[in-house]
Amino acid sequence: DAYLKPGDLNSARNAFQFCARNNSYRNQREVSLLQYAKLSYELGFFKDAQSSLEQFFADYPASASKEEAEELMVMALSATNNFRQSLQWLDRIKQPSAMLKKTFPRIWYGRAVELINDGLLERAQVLLDQVMLAEAAGGWKQLAKFWSGEIAYRQNQYPFAIAYLQDFLSQPAPADAEATPMNARYTLGYAHLKKSNFQAAGEQFQLITKNFPNQPSVLLQDAWLRAGDCFYMRKDYSRAKSYYDRAILLDWTTADYA
Repeated sequence: DAYLKPGDLNSARNAFQFCARNNSYRNQREVSLLQYAKLSYELGFFKDAQSSLEQFFADYPASASKEEAEELMVMALSATNNFRQSLQWLDRIKQPSAMLKKTFPRIWYGRAVELINDGLLERAQVLLDQVMLAEAAGGWKQLAKFWSGEIAYRQNQYPFAIAYLQDFLSQPAPADAEATPMNARYTLGYAHLKKSNFQAAGEQFQLITKNFPNQPSVLLQDAWLRAGDCFYMRKDYSRAKSYYDRAILLDWTTADYA
């Protein structure tokens, strides 16, 4: 407490750690473990916070501060992107605080992406639906729309994929490595192709390839050829040929198709 009052959090953290390790009085040790976990979390030592909380739960399973400690564990796990365990702890809390509720969308979204990567699309969609329904989801809602569109496409539900991805593209979304406008347009283009809407599909592929680099990625090369295909299917053979010719001229990996 002497260190907490002047704001010397590091010294306070060290003092609580010492007390937690060396104090033979149960009540003081209980308080010290929890305070050490709190300060570790606040100062960014998330693994230390988790370890202290694990010890706290093991030694004081009936503590009056149990729910507070459980909330702190959720936040510490979430801070290290351990969304699977974070969600497991979250499910134990019957009356979450307003502060904890603000973390729900990030946890649901993070776990949903993990499930998508594991191929568990139905379970992922349940969590994405929760994100999209949450009042305080913020930018996570837009990112959830992207992945909902991807899931719908993979499940051959093309109208839903189109709706989700168009909604994603209609509003700004936080920066993300995978949930990008380019990737959204790419999947959206393919969804329109599956519906034989060649004009709408072509528009998406053309938008992707509008500013074409000298050394395009495989995705961009494919989008370029799909734009050509859309012109071909609409019987605009001269424009289709211009797309195919460029692929051949630049000797892309996709040139054999052209």
